[in-house]
Amino acid sequence: MDTPDNLIKNAGLETTIEFSTSKELDGLAKLIPGINKVNNGSLNKYSISTKAVSLILKNLTNLCYDNHVELENISVRKATLEDVFLAMTGRKLRE
Repeated sequence: MDTPDNLIKNAGLETTIEFSTSKELDGLAKLIPGINKVNNGSLNKYSISTKAVSLILKNLTNLCYDNHVELENISVRKATLEDVFLAMTGRKLRE
C-alpha cells in the first residue's frame, strides 16, 4: 500500500487550470496547446490540463493581456485521490 501523495504522483495525472474570460478567445485559444472549451452553458469558460502550470499561466496571462481580454475566475487544481480512482476504474465513487 502506498501513501495518498505517492498514489497521486505515480498516477501521472495533470493539474487542471480552469478560467473564464471577458470575451470569447476564438482563434487565440489555439496559440496555447491544450486549451479546451468547457461546454456547460457558459460561452467563455475554458480548461487546460498540464504538467507545466507556471509556463501555461505565464503564456495565458500574456495572451490575454496582449489581446485586451480580461481573465476571470482562475483556479488551479491538482489531481486528487478521486481523480486517481477515476483514472484507474473509469467510474465515479457513487456509480
